[in-house]
Amino acid sequence: MTCVTLTEIIVVLDRSGSMESIREATIEAFNGYVQSQMQSEGEVRLSLVQFDHEYEEISTNQPISHFQPLSNTTYVPRGSTALYDAVGRTIMQTGQRYAQQPEENRPGCVIFVIQTDGFENASRVYSSKQIHDMISEQTSRYAWQFVFLGANQDAIASAGQVGISPQAALSYDADKACTKAAFEALAQCTSEYRRGRARSPHTAGNWQFSSEARANAKRN
Repeated sequence: MTCVTLTEIIVVLDRSGSMESIREATIEAFNGYVQSQMQSEGEVRLSLVQFDHEYEEISTNQPISHFQPLSNTTYVPRGSTALYDAVGRTIMQTGQRYAQQPEENRPGCVIFVIQTDGFENASRVYSSKQIHDMISEQTSRYAWQFVFLGANQDAIASAGQVGISPQAALSYDADKACTKAAFEALAQCTSEYRRGRARSPHTAGNWQFSSEARANAKRN
């Protein structure tokens, strides 16, 4: 049996050139999200990947309290958007890491967050169908919870292309206030989901961005 008191949060964060307009907002909002999870009950580990046309692992299975906040030095938007390759590589590497661990050391709760402000335009290894199949496999067999945050796009449509449920997809406008609201909604749902899994570790849980959260993430 997996460790029901342990959560791993995995974040695949877009740092392509178009993120420059909300660079400061993303740094602040992401750091706020991490801080919120430090204050929640239970053990949490964080894995963070940044991607453009390249792939960079910032943190892998690190106690969340050890995470060094993002800054203008460590988060530098550039390049194009190899979204599928980043997601596929992260799923594969995480699965391989878990396979090498005793089952009792694996997290009982896995939350996999994908954030992007653009559309796929640079992947060379993985296709949308392959990512859809991989996400469906991890969801159905291992109860990973996938979440999609999409700036300046229809996040529900984008998430649906790769097999993520509409309830776990959030669209937000690319400005400071909406970026903050999107990550605050992510923090609230993450905490609620973790509490639910702690109470009933053998159930899949229910992730649902509220209508209020969706409204707050869009300009009035």
